[in-house]
Amino acid sequence: ATKQYGVDLLFSEDVFRLLSSTTQSLCRLVDRITVKGSSKPISIYTYDVPALRALGGELADSVDVGNTHLSNEEFFKTVPPSTSAELRALSAEAMELYLGGTEGRRADWDEAEAKLREVLAVSPDDGPSLN
Repeated sequence: ATKQYGVDLLFSEDVFRLLSSTTQSLCRLVDRITVKGSSKPISIYTYDVPALRALGGELADSVDVGNTHLSNEEFFKTVPPSTSAELRALSAEAMELYLGGTEGRRADWDEAEAKLREVLAVSPDDGPSLN
């Protein structure tokens, strides 16, 4: 499923709810899906995993992402998402328009498409916006 959405990491809303509000603000809603064997839709989220400099990213190669002594808050400060707050805000607006709220009754796909184009103007290779 990660390949379908163009992300490295996907997790359910149940996992999302376990995160602190600060950490939640670093994640993005990707879609609302219904898993096989269930009739209840769930939201899925991503954390835009930063790449190490050696792999073309911005995260220092010296960062020890396996340091188990870091609290969650310290970890996410040390390993910030690869997306900006602006991109995450635009993405959230686009998803709200696309999904139309919890019940899907307020969807505005034309506006959602326009907002997704704004996301792509900031990040042309953004997987969730392209898919």
